[in-house]
Amino acid sequence: MYCPAGYVLNPISRRCIIASGKTAAELIRRGDIAPIYTGPPNRLRVTIKNPRAPAAIYMQPPCDYNQERNPRTGRCVKIGGRTYKKLGGRDVQRRIATEPYVRSALAPLTDRHGILEWTRASCHNQVDPLTGQPFVSQDTASLQKLVRLHNNTCASSQALNRQIYIDRVEGRPTDIPGTYEPLNSADHNAIASSQGRVTGALGNPYAFPTTAAPVVRRAPRPAEWQLYIAQDARSGPEYASVLIVDVTRARVTAYGTEYPQESIRVDLGFIPVSGGPGPRCTPQTLVDRIQRKDKKGALTFLDPASGRWKPIAPFPLPKTFWTSSRAAKMAQLCADLAV
Repeated sequence: MYCPAGYVLNPISRRCIIASGKTAAELIRRGDIAPIYTGPPNRLRVTIKNPRAPAAIYMQPPCDYNQERNPRTGRCVKIGGRTYKKLGGRDVQRRIATEPYVRSALAPLTDRHGILEWTRASCHNQVDPLTGQPFVSQDTASLQKLVRLHNNTCASSQALNRQIYIDRVEGRPTDIPGTYEPLNSADHNAIASSQGRVTGALGNPYAFPTTAAPVVRRAPRPAEWQLYIAQDARSGPEYASVLIVDVTRARVTAYGTEYPQESIRVDLGFIPVSGGPGPRCTPQTLVDRIQRKDKKGALTFLDPASGRWKPIAPFPLPKTFWTSSRAAKMAQLCADLAV
């Protein structure tokens, strides 16, 4: 299937979409469409390299972390330099102290209200761009894992850590979510520091989050709380729900046994029902390893701080986690669950 000029083939839907639109930009960010980098023109333009090939998006390579693009010439200029000061006018001296290599930061170690106030004052987004979860719906522990990147985008350090790992496996740089701008050294340091805050030791800042539960006093889970993995109205046709449910609250309907919202005790998210790379990790292998982990009593743990049962990392896995690099993520998750 070939698309006309100004359009590009969406490899997922197999339809032609506008090459300069948001969907095409998201496909490029995820690596499903390879962008072609060119020089000075300071705008996106759509062209046809081959009349029988999909349209390609041409865009400029990003400037280095200590540079900024001159909107008049399209060239990269050094932050704090003479040209940069001419562009910035009177406010430039005040801006220098908050430029990209200084601006990355970690969420403050305070209560939930304090962190939410910090996100409203410091972040230009109020929804995590990787997990899709609003900050106001997250608990204190999750909010303390937020990092502010150098363009004032805030995101979960754990989700960023996963994306960095996947991008390294696939041999591409990691961009700030929703942009074409790569993470700089300050961003990587902030992510590593946040992971060190969470785990207690920095270790390898790009390792896939461990599936081991914290070292806490072992406690038996209530006998009526059982592992549930199945496709249902909640999961849809492409995924299967992974839950710990209270079987005593099940409902028997004409369509079989159902578990309502009030029966869910621990939400582990979703796993795909397709997309595994052959023998490396099929969906059935993933299910078997989750079940084996649960039989060992290592799939959930009782958090002594909150007194609540929580899943091991990297659970819970939202549907948005599986929208890109599904095969690589499944293979890594299978390997981690085998430990």
